[in-house]
Amino acid sequence: MNKQTSASVDWSRVLIMAGAMIATIIGSGFATGQKIVQYFVSWGWWGVLGVIAAFIGFAFIGHTFLTVGYDRADDLKKPNDIYKVFCGKYLGTFYNYFSVFFLFLSYSIMISGAGTTIQQQFGLSYYVGAVIMLVVVVTTVALGLNKLTNVLGSLGPFITIATILLGIYSLVTNWSSLSEAPALIQSAVSQGSIKVASETWWLAALNYVGFNMIWVAAFLSQNGRLEPNRKQAGFGGMFGALGLCSAVLVMMFAFTAAFAKIQGSQVPTLILANNVHPFIGNFFSLIICLGIFTSAVPLLWSSVAPFAQDGTTRHKIFAVVLGIIGFIIGSSLKFDELVNKVYVLNGYVGILLIVIMIVYVIRHRHDHHA
Repeated sequence: MNKQTSASVDWSRVLIMAGAMIATIIGSGFATGQKIVQYFVSWGWWGVLGVIAAFIGFAFIGHTFLTVGYDRADDLKKPNDIYKVFCGKYLGTFYNYFSVFFLFLSYSIMISGAGTTIQQQFGLSYYVGAVIMLVVVVTTVALGLNKLTNVLGSLGPFITIATILLGIYSLVTNWSSLSEAPALIQSAVSQGSIKVASETWWLAALNYVGFNMIWVAAFLSQNGRLEPNRKQAGFGGMFGALGLCSAVLVMMFAFTAAFAKIQGSQVPTLILANNVHPFIGNFFSLIICLGIFTSAVPLLWSSVAPFAQDGTTRHKIFAVVLGIIGFIIGSSLKFDELVNKVYVLNGYVGILLIVIMIVYVIRHRHDHHA
């Protein structure tokens, strides 16, 4: 593929990349609302500044992973080679192994989120949703990277728009409760009835970007490697950040206004949807499962990729084996506890990587012209 730094931008491709980035991040924690409550709603109005800080962080990492993937294509023979590009041999090796472990645990959380969503909405056994998600994700991972990007790129915007529309409706209908919400939130936090991600709002925002960037590092850099146009790759990352954080901001306001209703729920998005109409609740259980699917697939793909080449029989076998092991782990712990412990711990490791990436960008700022 010929690479042209100054060629015209194919905006349809930009939107596909942005959609794939959104779809990868959106996952069970976002789609269910659990992450938004823990990282932003729990801080009251400070959470708005948290979302703005998160947007800046996501724009930076999205642009950087995709453009560095483009710039250093020859150095990215394996998906996790991106860590050695940024961190050097030894720290890069640590991030390589750490990311595989974390992505695998995050995949387990996706399975748990699917089981919890179906259980809360339909009263079915947790294992119905979890097993269905396991089968669909493992099957999709076997398709390979190119097909994954196109599938995720088309689903990402759809999930985001549906979520924003629900958030706007819920915010409007619960508007009168908005002024009372901060006191209710503060009380819930002090009583421990909702979990909080970090010690301060800005650290929560950094942590949110930190754990998500380890989700997308290999996936985005490999997509950047395949792009024919550097500007196109960079725009994909920035538009992805804008779409994602717009949805986060709307849902943060919606959950805040309806806090008295969603407090203590494992899947607060379903509470909002069912308050509109039971049919909308059923519809959103599907939307949430799609959101979980779009994250679970690249997470499992990234967990398998270091051990087997994409598209091979070995790759498919590893997908099945790791898929089943992740299902067992995800089924053994409570969903909100998984989100709080696994994501927050790994977010701090991601913050260090952000600092390393900033240093890299400053040092290499004259290496290209975009």
